[in-house]
Amino acid sequence: IDALFGELKQAGVGYVLVDSLNLCGAARGRVTKVLEAHYPDLVTDYVALARDRQPYHDALMARTRAINARRGLAWRGANSGN
Repeated sequence: IDALFGELKQAGVGYVLVDSLNLCGAARGRVTKVLEAHYPDLVTDYVALARDRQPYHDALMARTRAINARRGLAWRGANSGN
């Protein structure tokens, strides 16, 4: 994420809008199918994350806010809606 945001800054991007993975509705089922087929070892963690994504969302927001501050980008975070 840090390297990506650095590249965005060099490209002239003024701010980054950050949101976490949408685990609602049909998206949840599609992601589960892909994980089962290609990354079965991740399914248990994904199911737990889908039950309560707030800790993941909060950690992502804190991490990207700090990176944006270091990179000199404005930061906009989305609410989790959890």
